[in-house]
Amino acid sequence: MDEFIGFGVRDLAVEHHWRELERPAVLKTAVPKILIFPGDGTETAEQANGFCKAVSQVFGKTNAPEIYSIYYKDNSSCAAHRLHQKAGVNQLDDARYPLGREPQPYLDTFYQEQILPLISVREGREKMPLYDAARYLRATTIVTHCHGSTVLFAIEDKLRRSMRKLGYDTGEQSFLLKQIFSFNVCSSMPLEQTQTSALHIMSQADGQAVMNWRLGSLSRFIQSARLKPDEAALFPASSNEHILVLHNIYQPQIDEIDGAAPDEHLGSIYFDLKINRQQRTAASEQVLLFSHRMLQKALETPVSDDLFNGLSGEDDNIRRAEASGRKYRQKYRRQKVLIADAVEKLQQMLNAGMACDFRHLPTAELLLRRDEKGTTPFEKLIERGNIAEIKQMQDYIAAFEKKNRLLLLPSRLLNKTIEQAAQNGRYDIVDCFVPKNSRRLPPAICAEKLAADDIPQIMPILDKIQPDVQFVYTLLPLYLKSAHISDPLRKRRTQTLLERMIFSDKTSLRENIRLYDYCRRYDEKERQPLQAEFSRRISAKISTARDFYDVIELEKSRRARDDSHDLYAGLSTEAKIRLEQICVREMKKQLNEYVKAAVLRGRGSDYVAYAELYSRNMNDAGRNAFNEKIMAANQRYKEDKSKQKELVEELKSYIMSENSAVFQVAEPKKPANFIKDTRHYE
Repeated sequence: MDEFIGFGVRDLAVEHHWRELERPAVLKTAVPKILIFPGDGTETAEQANGFCKAVSQVFGKTNAPEIYSIYYKDNSSCAAHRLHQKAGVNQLDDARYPLGREPQPYLDTFYQEQILPLISVREGREKMPLYDAARYLRATTIVTHCHGSTVLFAIEDKLRRSMRKLGYDTGEQSFLLKQIFSFNVCSSMPLEQTQTSALHIMSQADGQAVMNWRLGSLSRFIQSARLKPDEAALFPASSNEHILVLHNIYQPQIDEIDGAAPDEHLGSIYFDLKINRQQRTAASEQVLLFSHRMLQKALETPVSDDLFNGLSGEDDNIRRAEASGRKYRQKYRRQKVLIADAVEKLQQMLNAGMACDFRHLPTAELLLRRDEKGTTPFEKLIERGNIAEIKQMQDYIAAFEKKNRLLLLPSRLLNKTIEQAAQNGRYDIVDCFVPKNSRRLPPAICAEKLAADDIPQIMPILDKIQPDVQFVYTLLPLYLKSAHISDPLRKRRTQTLLERMIFSDKTSLRENIRLYDYCRRYDEKERQPLQAEFSRRISAKISTARDFYDVIELEKSRRARDDSHDLYAGLSTEAKIRLEQICVREMKKQLNEYVKAAVLRGRGSDYVAYAELYSRNMNDAGRNAFNEKIMAANQRYKEDKSKQKELVEELKSYIMSENSAVFQVAEPKKPANFIKDTRHYE
């Protein structure tokens, strides 16, 4: 259809039982049909067809209607969090959707070609006679899963706009929207915000729903207000919405199905009851069979009839679900009143500048609900800047997140809060939002964005960062800038604290070498104290070198003729002696392996770095000759592999002769505890 959406129909008469559709207005018929809006993990026609097959099981082999489905070719454009913003629920962006930060028009083509023709004529320019439009909408029953329910919510918003533009009055709009029946499993549609006829089916054992921060506050309540095991509750949320809540579908004692944990977020299990039938509870199966009869009824119900008329229990399980639903509805309504009351009181306290008591909020999500100006209580509290109040809010949110297993504040909101606080010089607020043992320093307080006199204020934040070598790279420019702090006492104190963070005894030999080299990017005069300390630490740690790879940069520096020789020059005398000993040891230890690898693979062998070692005492001409010798031996081996042994011996003799001081002169006798007692060389 376009680069965002694919569209097709399940067709048993064609190969793979799937037919892709490109022509417009294929849904514009009065024949009952099903249109599926699946979850955003449905990225291919094969996946869409699999879901269509599961839904078809509700009707049997002979009675199944035509089943259509979309799928998301580019699911990163499925900005689910954008689709329900007008419902007044959480309206935050989420960094997990890269393209979601800017809403993508991924539904536009599908809407224009397939949905708009159901209510209009002349290519969407004129409205259709009311009952014709009602007949087309009633004939299209919609099934959704997870993200698909928010797709439907967006489609409804587009329909409402189109109806106004076409000239339908308010009563006609309500009448037409009510003709749309949606069967929503694992629904994430905001409750009591739709004018369509909707049945929402939710399992409290749906682990994905628990973690879905996009859910509205009422949906979150349904996930948290627990039913008893095997219990279900069926109740009307509004005149056009019914909710069916199941405590669980699978038996509680089932820990694993086909090697994985039971997944009650999988859309197909709500339709194809043969899937994992042995692991299901009998009660949940009967309740889902009842919901299937609702779906079947929707395809048979004529225009204007109430789809929920006559909805009643047909067996003991359904009657129990209705009885539970009456009790559950009372809790649901109480929560709804509490939310409305709390929102009003919270706004009044904030507008009056009063202190907030977060303990009386029915849910922490209300801190993120926007007012008519688009501002959240969370943002207002940050703007007030009362640190004690902010910390109380954080404690309340942390308790909510722990209880609900939900990360309430998405990273983009946190980053924005930190950035604005840093711009305003409120590093105490930044400190509130940097957790202990963080992996990185927030970009908003990097050296490039700070004045020298700001650095002492961020020291408490630096203490929270996990002290690994990557953090040290961040600290180096801060340390250099701290030299310009105007107050001498604060300058010395700050630099002392930074030095403790930078110069850690846990930093390895290789990491100290890399940090020394990294300092070259800074001004020579400013970097000298840093490099001097790194040189001292390299000299002390050289005894920990395990092989030539640990000291190869020191060896390169020894031979260098430019300023990179400073690394070697800064070593202590004892460290230079130790470097020489390591090189001699490695030359003898690795000779046979190096020669064999060089013959077999030339300079592309795993031991290519050892060419630096075996040519360490040669001049440029000698090293060129050495490399040519290696390549020649490898080429001769490729031409005649039977000469491998001969070539190995020849190359070995050549290397030994070029390093006669190592291989023909006995190495000075080492102390008995040479390797183990490294203190002897420090």
